[in-house]
Amino acid sequence: SNSFGGLFSRKQKHYNATLYKIDNEGNKFSLNAETGEESPEDPNILILNNVTGKIQLKDKSEIIIKSSSSALFKNCDIKFL
Repeated sequence: SNSFGGLFSRKQKHYNATLYKIDNEGNKFSLNAETGEESPEDPNILILNNVTGKIQLKDKSEIIIKSSSSALFKNCDIKFL
């Protein structure tokens, strides 16, 4: 899949949300959030809270990123706030 889009609805808050992706080169990306919901200002942005991101590049060590909140653009661009 090229996008995390379609995972959250605007009117519903999701708890313990997990987003996972593997790219064409076999690199793995995951985000775990305590809560997540669509932005009320822009439905193309997902607002995630208490987030742990993991990046596992092929043949490299795992990278872990933590943030109290982040914005995930449905085209997969992530901005930690």
